[in-house]
Formats: sequence, C-alpha cells, structure tokens
Amino acid sequence: LLLKNVSLERVWAEFSKILQGPRAATVVERMAEDGVTQAIIHSRVALFSTGVRALRKLPTEELPLWWSNGEESGSAENSTAKTMRAEDVLSAPRPPLREQPVTHIAVLDLEATCDERKGFAPMEIIELPVVLIEVATGKVVDEFRTFVRPTVHPVLTDFCRELTGISQEQVDVAPDFPEALMNLNAW
Repeated sequence: LLLKNVSLERVWAEFSKILQGPRAATVVERMAEDGVTQAIIHSRVALFSTGVRALRKLPTEELPLWWSNGEESGSAENSTAKTMRAEDVLSAPRPPLREQPVTHIAVLDLEATCDERKGFAPMEIIELPVVLIEVATGKVVDEFRTFVRPTVHPVLTDFCRELTGISQEQVDVAPDFPEALMNLNAW
C-alpha cells in the first residue's frame, strides 16, 4: 500500500542499490520475510527460493533492473518508464483532490540499529530525518535531519551499516536521542 503511488522506476532504482551491496542475499531474505519483496514484485518470494539463492552467485552490479542515469533507449518500455515517472507522487507532487484539514504534513523516515540475527533488541533510532510538506501543493518546504548516537548498541553491526548506509563515524559524533529530539522540536 505504501508503494502504490511510487513509480516502479523509483522502486527498482532503490532495490537495485540493495542488490549491489555485498549482503544483498541477506537483505532480500529479510525483505521477503517482512513481505516487502511481495510489494515490490507483486509476487510472493519464498525465503529459500531459487531466485534468492541465486543472488549469492550473481554479479548483481550487472543486473539490468531498470534504466539509470537518464539512459534513453527509444523502446516502448522506455516510454512506459517515462509515464510511470510522471505518475510518481514522489517525483511529481500534486495538490490534493479536496480541501484538507491541515496545511502541512511532517513525514518521518527513521533508521534504527539492527542485525540479521533474530532477537536483536532493543532497536535504537540512529537517523531522524523529517520532511515538511505543504499539503496544498504537495511540495517539500523544509527538511530536518540528524543522526542519533545509540547508547545500548553503540557500535553498528556490519548488517546495519550496509542496510542503512549510515557509518559508525556519523553516529559517533551525533547527539544522543534526547538531544536529537530537542533539536527536532526546536526546528
């Protein structure tokens, strides 16, 4: 449901980044377990399916998942990609169809400590980004972002660094959660 109004081009671009990581198979297995892959490819992915096992052997940087870097091919598929991009609510914001009871919406996309092991707890917020969107136009009017220094698990796991793209150095110099929350409230 969350990906419904996001173009396939954008979804595949993000998915291809995941596939190019050294832990692609592990991440995709976790995504399959959480039902995320089903939302992306509209088909159930079994945890130990042939496709997931194949990820361990394929040179994923060569997978042609979608056009990137503005490549043009002139094919019918490329015009489909352009249409999907035009309909992508993230790329082309549109005003709401009816009057809204609020003027702005704050959208959060938290990142937290994690590991591929079952039972890793507690998860701690390590990135606190917020985008302020003007409802009438659908445009981003302001952004706030801070990394957060975890205290229970101060050293990020390899899995967490790969999955989130957040480095140990970024969280080491970041404020702890109470200070990050105060900074957010001040924003």
